[in-house]
Amino acid sequence: MLYQTNATGAASFGVLTIHAPKGKYTLHFEASYNGNVLRSPVIKINVLPDPEKPVYLNITYDENAIFTAGNTLPDFLVSVISEDDNNIKNINPGRICMKIKETDNDENIITFQCTKANNDTDEGFFCFRNEIVTKKAGKY
Repeated sequence: MLYQTNATGAASFGVLTIHAPKGKYTLHFEASYNGNVLRSPVIKINVLPDPEKPVYLNITYDENAIFTAGNTLPDFLVSVISEDDNNIKNINPGRICMKIKETDNDENIITFQCTKANNDTDEGFFCFRNEIVTKKAGKY
């Protein structure tokens, strides 16, 4: 793409927008003038983590609990972790659910809705509590 220069010889390349994973990067621009390659100095940029971009779920529950068919599941405490390794706090609880499905069977999926955690200090945490384990024993 060709760019015209102004009276002082400067060319405007517009706004540079970068979409990249967090980390440090270097940019190097090149231009051609009368068959010669002109190189810019190296430009160093640091892409900061997005505090609103979810990257994984953190799930806490009693790992020693026994899941008996027809009984109550242990409480699950779930948080959504962002690129900056913090809980994302402004998530609508209606968008968080837990699904249980039988291994190798995509039918009869059981969906549990979450509730907010106990108090305001637990903002960003979602609970699944008092849910009943499926009545049929098997691998889920």
